[in-house]
Amino acid sequence: MADACIFCDIVAKKAPADVVHEDDRVLVIKNVQPQAPVHLLVIPKEHHPNLDSLSDRDLLADMVATAKQVGDEQSGEKGYRLNINSAKQADIGHIHLHVLGGLDKETAL
Repeated sequence: MADACIFCDIVAKKAPADVVHEDDRVLVIKNVQPQAPVHLLVIPKEHHPNLDSLSDRDLLADMVATAKQVGDEQSGEKGYRLNINSAKQADIGHIHLHVLGGLDKETAL
């Protein structure tokens, strides 16, 4: 990897983050620029720059299952939505899921 990846640094504990969940495959942190009362990022520990590079369907399933778990825990009855930005739509070139929750339906993004 030519450029430093902030998510790889967070996974390696070289950069700070507010960690919500961690297991052997994924890390969940609070977004530093939240767009909702609950705004979490589900990050695979392996570097994958975009969805096309993520051929491990089990890893993607783990990411979604983890997103469901933390979304349920953090957002409760208000629910949550999942978002994946890939390639040029993403600000960071390391695939991740956004878990956005805690909004009323009328104010949801």
